[in-house]
Amino acid sequence: MAITTFISNEKKKQQNLLYIFIALLIIGVIILWQFFLKDFLIVPLPKESSLAKQTSATSTSIIDFDFLKSPLLNNLQDFEKPLLPPQENIGKGNPFLP
Repeated sequence: MAITTFISNEKKKQQNLLYIFIALLIIGVIILWQFFLKDFLIVPLPKESSLAKQTSATSTSIIDFDFLKSPLLNNLQDFEKPLLPPQENIGKGNPFLP
């Protein structure tokens, strides 16, 4: 009888130590999140007023296409070979035709 109470007391100690370990682990994760990881993982969004100012300033854009007429671009050669369909019949004929 004394051995079974000793085993149950040891088991209770191990359970209590496990609960304490899990609680300390959770507290450690919370501390890491609050003081170290929160600043690196969460990026603050810009304020809407500054974003509205940027979009109103850049709402008129002028695109200059004159660079497409430059002689350097006109002298470029296309080295890609065109894909041609095969000249001979490839594959079997239709086996379902009578």
